[in-house]
Amino acid sequence: MDAALFAFRNPFSRGAILADEVGLGKTIEAGLLLSQHWAERKRKLIIILPANLRKQWSQELADKVHLPSAILESRTFNEAIRAGNLNPFVQPGIVLCSFQFARSKEPYIRQVAWDLVVIDEAHRLRNVYKTSSRIALAIKNAVAPFPKILLTATPLQNSLLELYGLVSIIDDYAFGDLNSFRARFSRLSSDADFSELKERLKPICKGQRDAREKLLDNFDQEVVEKVRVQSSDVLDRFNRRLWLMTRHVLADYADFVDATYSFQLRDNPFPGETIHPGPYRLGKPFAVIVTADEV
Repeated sequence: MDAALFAFRNPFSRGAILADEVGLGKTIEAGLLLSQHWAERKRKLIIILPANLRKQWSQELADKVHLPSAILESRTFNEAIRAGNLNPFVQPGIVLCSFQFARSKEPYIRQVAWDLVVIDEAHRLRNVYKTSSRIALAIKNAVAPFPKILLTATPLQNSLLELYGLVSIIDDYAFGDLNSFRARFSRLSSDADFSELKERLKPICKGQRDAREKLLDNFDQEVVEKVRVQSSDVLDRFNRRLWLMTRHVLADYADFVDATYSFQLRDNPFPGETIHPGPYRLGKPFAVIVTADEV
């Protein structure tokens, strides 16, 4: 609810990025925004999203907020044209379409005065600042004049420029041009730099755990190290369980060295098949580390 109120707070806002973690209700938050617009009879609404989420969104809109929707794809688009609708994006319900379809029908989308545009999995458009990102650029240009809500659980993955890209979909002037952003924020070397960037994000980003903090966590070396260690621990536990299972299955056929997660076959566990005796070591999931005569 707080995130939905955040998006409504400034009537002159160009939009917002809702950057909650997976499972914390971004769909519900967007549903509240759509419901509010619908109640105000602002019903030119579109959701642009991955193709595999279209039916899920349509069902959730019907079940959770009782709003009608129409999935636009090539078949339904052409049917609407044949029925006399010269712009099938004009619908009595909320329009749902994929990223690829939005790109292919960019001129039609431009012609509708949208009351609200929702972009789910918006991180897929994060490289919009690159001229090679044709789908992202087409969508950005198609919905540029209209208020937008971007939903994403992973607003940053590789570069701080991805933050620039996402924010530019909401407001092209929030950070100035790409060169200005690079010059000011490419090196966040002090607390003052972080603080300035957080302040610039305040009108645009929101999440259950403050999205501004989450965006910048990606460049906190302590967090990076913590994630690396946790990932290593998970892999170690997985390997240990896989090793114990291997020992159990091959107990009558091999000699094992626990310290190196390796084993040497002394008998063939698969009669009728030709295999190497090893030794084997836990890897991908196992790799032969010495080629020997076949058992």
